[in-house]
Amino acid sequence: MELTGDGKGLVANAGVVLLRKTADVVGLTARIGEVFGPGRVERICRGAVLVGAASAIAAGARNLSQVERMLAGHAGTFGSCGSDSTLWRTLDSIDERAIKRLARARARSRRTLWRMLAARPGGFPWLRVGGKRLDGWVVLDLDATIVGCHSRKQNATGTYKGGFGHHHLGGWIANTGESLSILPRPGNAGSNTATDHVTVLDEVLTQIPDEGKHSKLLIRIDGAGASHDTIDHLERLGTTRRRVAWTIGWTITKLEEAAIKALPERVWAPYLEQDGTIAPPIHYGKTDGKTDEARSEYGHVAELTGLPKRPGWPTTMRLIVRRVPIAPRDQAAGKVTALEKTTGWKYAVTATNIQRMRGIPGSFTRNGSMSCIAITPSSRTTSGPRRPPAWACCPRRPGGSTPRGSC
Repeated sequence: MELTGDGKGLVANAGVVLLRKTADVVGLTARIGEVFGPGRVERICRGAVLVGAASAIAAGARNLSQVERMLAGHAGTFGSCGSDSTLWRTLDSIDERAIKRLARARARSRRTLWRMLAARPGGFPWLRVGGKRLDGWVVLDLDATIVGCHSRKQNATGTYKGGFGHHHLGGWIANTGESLSILPRPGNAGSNTATDHVTVLDEVLTQIPDEGKHSKLLIRIDGAGASHDTIDHLERLGTTRRRVAWTIGWTITKLEEAAIKALPERVWAPYLEQDGTIAPPIHYGKTDGKTDEARSEYGHVAELTGLPKRPGWPTTMRLIVRRVPIAPRDQAAGKVTALEKTTGWKYAVTATNIQRMRGIPGSFTRNGSMSCIAITPSSRTTSGPRRPPAWACCPRRPGGSTPRGSC
């Protein structure tokens, strides 16, 4: 490799080649071509047309004309990918039957890809949570995303954030960063729509290779998934061949606030970062943005299971509460509840079905940055059977003491 600054011998959008060649190697290009058969001009494969367009979009293309211009510079590398008219005709020919066949082609290619990843010296990219590698656990994230529009596109409407566009729901594999399913939705689609979550979950499961080493699934959803229908569906996903664990954000109501008030201080324990270390002191900028203020408090976690009396939910469901110091900007903007003003902590509650499953260090929750936090269950709750030891995986507090007690 030679590094020069004269601008000679440069290739624009070289990353397109890497994406396109990856699709070729795992067989995706050929399998998509089989779905459509030969095109009007037999030298142009419809698989190359769609894979090339996807690669160009990933490299920054925003319309079909830009796709054509971007791929034209690489015709000598992997042949012609057709014009924008060819891409239009290809997209227009996709019906429900073609969508199902394309999904099967993607799943077969993903099976090939994951086998290649497992054959690397580093093996398949298993995640590390709480300092422990989760061998065999495929981590799935469901989340909605707003895509803004500057004109009246199909299904573009006003969004709940005051903008204009679409409100799609997608599923991503955290291990590999792959997007397995995107459900197109209008901008005014609801956040807590259980049928949409169920649809995306089912589509994602058909894409995950059905092999023994991928038979354990951890599903993480934000508060939009906290509905009876979604949680009941998650509970039914587990089979004799597949273990399913899940964590979902939980809305804090007066019931949860009363339960948080009832927690004695001794049951709060410092939470762990993803690498297993205790969360560091929190640094917040001053409200004027000129200086930085350090807060010595760590974030803490505790268990609420059994305190808020909510009948009708699965008996295996647990509630974990996390607290962090209130950011000055939130306090200045008035984004705090009466309880948070009184205690000085910002609270978040997570629902999970994780009890004490082999290979998982304690439990998981999910913060705004999509990372996991290791939590340990309490030894017992005010009602229900005795649970495993409370702080088996919990770090010791400064000074060496380990909290004991129950919620």
